[in-house]
Amino acid sequence: MDSVWSKLASGALKAGTYRTYRPLACGDDAGNVRPLYHYRLPEMASVQRDALLSALSDTLGFPDYFGFNWDAAFDCLTDRDWEAGAVVIIEMNIPPAADADEAMLTTLIEMMSDASRFWIDQNVTLYFLIESPRDDLASLNDLETLGPKL
Repeated sequence: MDSVWSKLASGALKAGTYRTYRPLACGDDAGNVRPLYHYRLPEMASVQRDALLSALSDTLGFPDYFGFNWDAAFDCLTDRDWEAGAVVIIEMNIPPAADADEAMLTTLIEMMSDASRFWIDQNVTLYFLIESPRDDLASLNDLETLGPKL
């Protein structure tokens, strides 16, 4: 059976936002014929608006004119040079002790899900993976889970 990572790297799973309870084991991507872009946001000590936007901007290399708001983040996410046929994996970790603003996390999830849908029309498969063992965040509990629960 293929590993979850292999399914992601090959674009075999539906594009979108998923939850994991622990890091996924990165498999051997040698057989993957699709271009793969893999980004990992820094571990989030605070899941607040400014921290989320800064992590996205720094990790994905948003331009200097990035306006540090959700609309600007979406615009930067959808104005990339990812080649057609590519698989894009963006990972984020929310540790147990992170200070989390549920409303901002929900906004981030919605924005990343919208970006995933945008990229489908461009023949790019975008996955946003949120790794966290926390069950107190309703927005995480609503996501499809990849891999086993701890």
